[in-house]
Amino acid sequence: MKKINIGCGLDIREGWDNLDNHDRLGANVIADLNKLPLPIKDNVYDVVFCSHVIEDFTNCLDIIDELIRIAKKGGKIIICVPNETYAWNSIHHTKAFNLQSFIHLPTKLNYGKKDRQIKLLSAKYYGLTERTKKDVNLSGRMYYGICVFMGNLLGAEIMTNTFIKHLFPMINIRVEYEKI
Repeated sequence: MKKINIGCGLDIREGWDNLDNHDRLGANVIADLNKLPLPIKDNVYDVVFCSHVIEDFTNCLDIIDELIRIAKKGGKIIICVPNETYAWNSIHHTKAFNLQSFIHLPTKLNYGKKDRQIKLLSAKYYGLTERTKKDVNLSGRMYYGICVFMGNLLGAEIMTNTFIKHLFPMINIRVEYEKI
């Protein structure tokens, strides 16, 4: 099974191709996401993983199209981003997403190219990343756990379009697609 971690940074995964714009941290595939297309052939990977990367770019739809392009038919594309309630916590973020952004994504990305079609498998909120857990005390971790539980229980429509998103702010989103 061939897997790639796009924008890996410090998250170097054993047995994966790890793509970043430099090799200082251990990436074995060097490419700049500002300069597309990526230097990767079409339909190569069984799993394409991109965590906390696309929100940093103004060309996020182009990047997602590249993720789809390099995935094999039947391959999984996994995208993780901060939810809109936390997206602006970093000066580097140029986009904010909510769960509905990704639920409706397939209709926006169907360019009439058979090899670019995707099917949504799952879309969920999740809490703190391993990197941020160490910076949050126990009561904060419990609060974020409750927020994630409530967000996934109530669903994208309520969490995106009502005041409840401010009572139970979601931290992160994880979506999984299959290339069809």
